Order: sequence, then C-alpha cells, then structure tokens
Amino acid sequence: IHFGSQTDWSSLTDIYICDYYGSPISHIALTQQHGLLSQISFLDKNDTMTKIIKLNYFEKLAPTYEQDRWGYYKRKDWKSSAIDSLAIKTNSLKNISFHNGGTIHLDYESNERGVQEHGGIRLRSLCIEDRYSDRIDTIRYKYPDGGILVYEKCVSDETISYDSFDDTVYH
Repeated sequence: IHFGSQTDWSSLTDIYICDYYGSPISHIALTQQHGLLSQISFLDKNDTMTKIIKLNYFEKLAPTYEQDRWGYYKRKDWKSSAIDSLAIKTNSLKNISFHNGGTIHLDYESNERGVQEHGGIRLRSLCIEDRYSDRIDTIRYKYPDGGILVYEKCVSDETISYDSFDDTVYH
C-alpha cells in the first residue's frame, strides 16, 4: 500500500494498493473541497473509475458566523444564549451518495442532557434511500433522558500558576 498526499502533507489524497512488485492493482482517490472530503473514487489498475461515493455537508446559512463557547457555529446575529440548532450543523456530513444511486441522509440534533443543552450535536436519524424502490428506511436514534455527563464541566481555558506569575492556556 502506498499513500499520496498534498505537497505540504496536509491531507491524504490517494491510496494505491499494489502487488508484491509495487505495481498498482487498484487506486482510491480522495477529493476535498473547502477542507472536507467530498468524493471517494475507486479506480482499477488502469485508473478507470469503477465506483464513486459523494459526500455532501451542511453549509453555512448566513454570510457571517462566529463560534459558540463549545466551538460550534452560530449566526452572528443570533441573540439568544440557546444553541443555534440550524447553524450548529455547519460542515457536518449531510448525505452520502453511492455509485448505484443509493443515498444515506443524516440529520442531527443538539446535544442535551434533560432540558439543559450542551455543546455539540448528535445523530438524530439516518434515512437510507434506494433508487430501485420507493422505500426509504429510517433509523431514529433516541438518547436516554438525563444522559450521563462524561465531564463535570467543559472549560476553554486554564490558568497555570508558577512561583512568580500565572499563565492562561486557551484550548
């Protein structure tokens, strides 16, 4: 197996599966747009495409965004302290389209514990659509009421105290 990447090594672009002598048997090409994986192409040893998978993401709804205290998007004109349930999905996987015409649609909801919202999103449902029938299979996810906090609190900065000064670290 050989890997190909951007010239600055910032992202993986290709995976080559080779025989014992290093000759390609097949090739997987990974295409990105705006820093997100947008297409996975499967090619044979002659670089002829055999299958393709396309990935689409939720896009920004407004031209100006900022991040909430958890690092998720919210519209700049969002006046509420509540989570912006539409903007928070920005750049999350929306659907996966397969070479045979099938599609998987993903939907998310705000992460919450009881009535209290917490940072992030979680999967609400998967809808699996097949081009050969009118049927759509839906898987809905239910999370237990109350949930379980993994962390008691989430902080974006910490103060480290030394003998003669304090230092604040942001993460």
